[in-house]
Amino acid sequence: MRVIYKRLFRIYAHIFHAHYQEMMECEADAHLNHSFKFFVYFVKEFDLVSNEELEPLKDLVSLYLRKKNEAVAAASAPSSAPA
Repeated sequence: MRVIYKRLFRIYAHIFHAHYQEMMECEADAHLNHSFKFFVYFVKEFDLVSNEELEPLKDLVSLYLRKKNEAVAAASAPSSAPA
């Protein structure tokens, strides 16, 4: 099962490195980013792809995970609004 996700990540990496300009021209970059973001969430949640395998897109992966962690922290923080 891990091999499938590792190969799918390599496809994402290829698209980001070799075809991102074409994706932007087709106005499909937002869809690619959205799809990849949830792919990252899934493979990290279930430890399906190692950090070494994610290295080619480590900056983007780190950005997605940092934003997710910030959102979770903000959602779990107590509200300061008056009751």
